Amino acid sequence: MPAPFFDLLKREANAPLRLLRIEIPYYYGGKPLLPIKKLRIIILFHLKPIIMSQFISLQDAIDMTSRYRTYKETILASTYKNLSILPVCESFDRDVFDDILVQNDCTRVRIYLGMDSNYKVKMVFVGVDSKNEDILPTGSELIAEDGFRCPTQCPPSSPLNS
Repeated sequence: MPAPFFDLLKREANAPLRLLRIEIPYYYGGKPLLPIKKLRIIILFHLKPIIMSQFISLQDAIDMTSRYRTYKETILASTYKNLSILPVCESFDRDVFDDILVQNDCTRVRIYLGMDSNYKVKMVFVGVDSKNEDILPTGSELIAEDGFRCPTQCPPSSPLNS
């Protein structure tokens, strides 16, 4: 396979590729198997399936966040409109994620949408183990919430929030 093909796969999947080449002689038991000197088998190992890439382009992110800001009030019942029920965003300190990710067997972070007693939608983060199960507190495990919610604690203007 040509090098540009590998570059395309790396770029599209946003993950490293591993290549294994196996060369097999064309003789077996003293008889030729194929009219070539060696059969080369190339096996491509990909650390993350291409279709599972969780990254999107900046333009896709802008489109999605713009659409959300435009329509977020229309999905609410009239009694909840214009009460900042749905946030524009919520920010968390890095150490929150670091603390979640260093938990034993934590392989990812799951986000749940929750609601506080004032009906404000909040994000709740929990670690997820290698069996795809929530890592729930039984000792030192952590669940995160209480981020900086916008509106009220909004970040500076960017294409994703304005």
